[in-house]
Amino acid sequence: MKRCGDNQWWVDGSQLVIQRERKRSRLVIGGALLFTAAASGAWLVARPGPFLLPLLVLVLSLANGLDQLLGVRRIVLERGAQGRVTWGWGLGIPFFQSERPLAAFTHVRLLTSGSQSQRAPPGNVSIHGPGATALPLSSTREEDEALALAEAVARHVGLGLQVDGGRVRSFEETTAREGSRFRSWNQERPPRSEPVALSSEPGAPPEASEDARIQVAEQDGRLVVTLSPPGWLGYAWRLALDIGVMGGGLVPCYLVIDSFRSLGLGVVLSMLGGAAFILGMGFLSLRKNLAAMRTSCRLTVSRQGLEVAWVGGEAREPVRIAAHLIRDIDVRAHLRDGGQGPRRMLVIEREDGELLALGEDLPREALAGLAGRLRRRLAEVLEARRQERGDESRQAQVRRSPAMER
Repeated sequence: MKRCGDNQWWVDGSQLVIQRERKRSRLVIGGALLFTAAASGAWLVARPGPFLLPLLVLVLSLANGLDQLLGVRRIVLERGAQGRVTWGWGLGIPFFQSERPLAAFTHVRLLTSGSQSQRAPPGNVSIHGPGATALPLSSTREEDEALALAEAVARHVGLGLQVDGGRVRSFEETTAREGSRFRSWNQERPPRSEPVALSSEPGAPPEASEDARIQVAEQDGRLVVTLSPPGWLGYAWRLALDIGVMGGGLVPCYLVIDSFRSLGLGVVLSMLGGAAFILGMGFLSLRKNLAAMRTSCRLTVSRQGLEVAWVGGEAREPVRIAAHLIRDIDVRAHLRDGGQGPRRMLVIEREDGELLALGEDLPREALAGLAGRLRRRLAEVLEARRQERGDESRQAQVRRSPAMER
């Protein structure tokens, strides 16, 4: 039996059951609410008069208290030829129950903290179907718990998995280990707009994808993708904010100059110190944004895996990830530090759950085509290495065979 937020879930034969856990904290809160309801009822009986507010407190406290103490929420996902999803709610036992065929749902959706506002729970799991068909399963503040439940549901009932609004991973890819997962990537068909082959000549110019800011080229058996610097378009509001902050830092300087004689030494020093702090913070932020808007990103897929390097204004250490340590490459809604909200970005997810987000200001269609190309190329790299290991093992067996005959 495992946990996801306020719910427990387990697999019982052909059924996966999700049921709300009755925690001690819920019992305490429920008891306190029922005590409040009883006190409101006693107030209504003992003191006739205005009754609207006490009655409202009585109704809300009684309903919420009973839900905390006796509330039951249970969801059962049953696989098989007559697959179905059953959910119910009640007090003590589920007495409100609904049922829907499993065929009405197409995929499991997982929303993490990287795609939502700070107020939303970091992990939210639900199943979705065509149109507005959706059923929330559980929410939690632990993303590992949400991922475990989402993958378990996808595996159990044979649905795809969608993370943060990205592509829907197939059932085979969700259930597979490393080998079959990469084979599933390799079977993806490139879009018609994507070139089938790239020039492998050393001096060949890079090819432009659907968006001119994405350049793709083959260099010595490596796939090299260059994401052009974002330029002014993506950083205009940030630069304007930095300039505004620096302008605000000049206000104390103007006041000191204008009223220097009427101000005390302590007031002058404190105002100049505050102005220096504001100007310094604004200048550092302006310098960082100016460097970021001139920084391009280069992704290289080789036999060693994937390397991400940044070239230009903002100096950063390159990131190298072995191919077998990459869980997925997808286009998802991602919330960057200091960003205005979730943006569609190219997200590289590692097996340990760490995310690397790129291409903030590029169109989703171009990023989706790039993500598919990277997945297929990594699958080819893994398949080639697997075949080489198989050839080496067969050669070793051949060399051992004559020695054993002697």
